[in-house]
Amino acid sequence: MPYDETLFAGTAAWYAQYRPPYPDELIDDIVAHFALDGTGALLDLGCGPGTVTLPLAPYFSRVVAADPDASMVEALREAAAGDGRIEAMVMHAEDVSPALGSFRLVTCGSSFHWMQYEVALARMREVLAPGGGVALLGGLHAWWEGDLDWQRAVTRVIKRYLGAERRTGKTSVAKATFDRFEVILPRHGWKVELERGYDQRIEWTADSIVGYLWSTSFANRGLFGERVDEFESELRAELAALGETFVEMGSFGVVCARP
Repeated sequence: MPYDETLFAGTAAWYAQYRPPYPDELIDDIVAHFALDGTGALLDLGCGPGTVTLPLAPYFSRVVAADPDASMVEALREAAAGDGRIEAMVMHAEDVSPALGSFRLVTCGSSFHWMQYEVALARMREVLAPGGGVALLGGLHAWWEGDLDWQRAVTRVIKRYLGAERRTGKTSVAKATFDRFEVILPRHGWKVELERGYDQRIEWTADSIVGYLWSTSFANRGLFGERVDEFESELRAELAALGETFVEMGSFGVVCARP
């Protein structure tokens, strides 16, 4: 399925500020698994505003970060200003070619599920240096199936405005499930070497919940049109009735593999 250019339109600033970072332990495990030592090159696909690019950049001599959304790329360029190692470009993962160079590691942070798996993995294979590999990272669930009172409240208000099915941009609804990375990779000839999950306590406020929603494909500001202020007011009122802070155990994960 072709990438929907509207999925994250207008979300870059919210994404950079309100998406929880990957746990330090997860980043450390990638560094240790691939014995990263400040040499070689990193290719980060679906880089967004640099959620994976920035914490991993110090472990490479060259970094190429690519995303199909120009505003995401611009946000990364601003965040990485002054770091001569990092080159950010507008590009689809399916368009990667050896012209970009040879890479010790290819990463995708909460982005692989948007790609055409077979094509993207073939392109990654073409640009990997001998002995190189991939790290696919996953982040928070979107509260849609959450069982906490505040998560239910968030979902309930979204449904009043956008309908019962979770959206992915303006033109489609989300898949019920995605195949797990550790299932997809072997199917395409990759050997999974590390699979690990990480739980992390995350404390939210009404401000950060709203900011997080504005960063998503299923509840960003553009989806609400002229009713966006009405939606925000109603959501804040529902949350205020439940408290001032809202806690969850965030679930993150990484799968590392080589061809």
